[in-house]
Amino acid sequence: MFGKVALALLAVTAGFLILTKVFIYPSCYSFDSHDDANHAFPYNYVARQAITDGEIPTINYFNNFGAPILGDALTYPFAIQATTYYFFDGPTGMTINRFIIGILTILAAFFFMRIYLSTFPSLVCAMLTLFNPVSFWYPVHQYQMATPMFLLGICLINRLIKTKLARDFILLSILFCIMVLSVSINLIIFMIPFFIVFAFCRNNFRFDKIFIAPIVALVATLSFSFPQTFDFIRNYLTSARVDEGVYSGILTSLRELFLGIAIPPGEWLPYNYGAQLQAITYISIPVILLVISGALLIKKKRAWKQISLLFCGIIPTFIALLLYVNTDLRFFIPLVKNVDILRVLWFSMPFCFVYVGYFIAYARFGKIPSIISIPVIILSIASLLLLKLIPESSDLNPLHSLAIILIILGSIFLFFQQAKKTGFLLILLSLLLVPIPIIVRILGLNIGSCGGTQYSTDLAAAKFTPYGLTAFMEKGNRIATEIHTHKGHDLRVAQDGILGSDARGIAIDKKFGKYLENKKLVFVDQVPYGYYFARPWQTNELTKLGIRYLVIWGEHDPELDSKGWIKLSTEQNHSLFENPDRPTPIYLLDKNGENRIFLNDYKFSGNHIDVNLPNISSQSTLVITILNKYGYNATIDGKKRPIINLESGLISLNVNRGDHHVDIRHLPYPWYLVASGIIFALALIFVFSLKLTRAKS
Repeated sequence: MFGKVALALLAVTAGFLILTKVFIYPSCYSFDSHDDANHAFPYNYVARQAITDGEIPTINYFNNFGAPILGDALTYPFAIQATTYYFFDGPTGMTINRFIIGILTILAAFFFMRIYLSTFPSLVCAMLTLFNPVSFWYPVHQYQMATPMFLLGICLINRLIKTKLARDFILLSILFCIMVLSVSINLIIFMIPFFIVFAFCRNNFRFDKIFIAPIVALVATLSFSFPQTFDFIRNYLTSARVDEGVYSGILTSLRELFLGIAIPPGEWLPYNYGAQLQAITYISIPVILLVISGALLIKKKRAWKQISLLFCGIIPTFIALLLYVNTDLRFFIPLVKNVDILRVLWFSMPFCFVYVGYFIAYARFGKIPSIISIPVIILSIASLLLLKLIPESSDLNPLHSLAIILIILGSIFLFFQQAKKTGFLLILLSLLLVPIPIIVRILGLNIGSCGGTQYSTDLAAAKFTPYGLTAFMEKGNRIATEIHTHKGHDLRVAQDGILGSDARGIAIDKKFGKYLENKKLVFVDQVPYGYYFARPWQTNELTKLGIRYLVIWGEHDPELDSKGWIKLSTEQNHSLFENPDRPTPIYLLDKNGENRIFLNDYKFSGNHIDVNLPNISSQSTLVITILNKYGYNATIDGKKRPIINLESGLISLNVNRGDHHVDIRHLPYPWYLVASGIIFALALIFVFSLKLTRAKS
């Protein structure tokens, strides 16, 4: 009974703790002003429109001249956490998600720890798992379900191997299907080796039907979700990101790493908003010492437990840290150079925390041998002395020294029979102090305002800023902004029916980006690849792209004034200008390519573009300022027409006199192909379940 009550209290407390600033500050919600506000909210809004029309959402016409939805690895419209957006606006839905997922993570971590540990150490380690620094940095839409889904997957694999029941195989397959629709594909790729290694160890190192079961479930899952997975691969291979070496690391020297395990980098480095590359240093000295000690205490445990913890915990953690420190080696390895290698620790650290749990279990009953306590004391004292030699530690917060001192005192007290309980409590207190700087920095409790972290921001940050300018824009027209892409100004206008132009995302089309760079129309402002439109302003080129509005910093722009652009409004030091040509995203071009007729009778809806043509006197070219990606089909008055490739890569068609209605559809995956994938997945699950049932009987 104690375990259930304690677990419930811990889970609910964690959920409310994550929302601390939501309760303190007015108009404060728990969402990220970058990935959530720029991608998850507007993309899922567009996706829901397609879904309600009975379509699989594949394209977002309102971002960067047509950006993929299924293949962008940010939207995940069929994710289980996207359900809340059908009932609430983005910020409210995300706030609810954060609360529920905080609770779910504690529960999943507890059940995972119970595979190895008793109730009390499982509770402590579940708390450490929630505040695992590397994963705790990432509460955004595409990552927030990674930890609970992974841990539940391990739990179901453990259950399946114990029971060998078809029912548990079906449950595992369902979980994997939900997981692959809800979690970023790069994290899924990281998870798979952990699932396979754990299954092999848990099955007592046997290659048999039960070991293969999780692999069969994964294959069925990939078949079930193939449009999303395949679309990501297709778009990723044509993106600029495939050639980039990203996440080059803020802390890469051994000196800085050592300093970081004693003093969180926020105490001695300029604060970084995302700070994901600093997160590793929140793995503190007390945790490291107890992981090593716990690893020495499990010699009497079953072989599968020892090997699974070694190969799922310590070894992948060591490899990830080695590649993190050795940037040259990491950037030499294909695909590895494109990802944040520290994300391996999302899945290896829970296994490492099991070692901490073993130490707690032994210390609780005073069974820590001196051969382990003495090295812990020596290493802790050496760490304290070494810190005094590092200049950054001169104004060290006493809390960080206290955590190490408590480990020293606790280990000393464990030598004495009457003081063993006190020693255990001191060590436990040291562990409970570990998450405090993590919670304070990552939740931004020390900032004194709502914003500043990925866990909370003001409601206004979910919309185009300044929102008042949208009243001066006509729906269905295109905007570009001379503002850094991470601010997401023109990414957020989809919900207002306005098309954006700047690029920010994972699957940014490399060829089109280079075309714009060669024309000197954009400025590349970030890695991973992203850009915004920039001066010198070339009115004719912007007109070709259907860009009608520009948003710039400041109240005045002599260059735009001299070129005839009309200032429509100024708000919060942002000014909105209108192109003197008043272009629209769709226009007719005469056969000489000189004169343009901008159309106004068109509609972007779901995966469709509908255009009603005016009376055409001679053959012309219809230009639709959307990138011609794989999967587009065009019909005019119900008859199929070929799409012409322009130098820019935009969609264009030859239209003739008498043509009236143009219908463009993005349909890369016909319904029968999607149905085939689902049917194959269900058949595979059914056949394997039947084999398990027969084997059981």
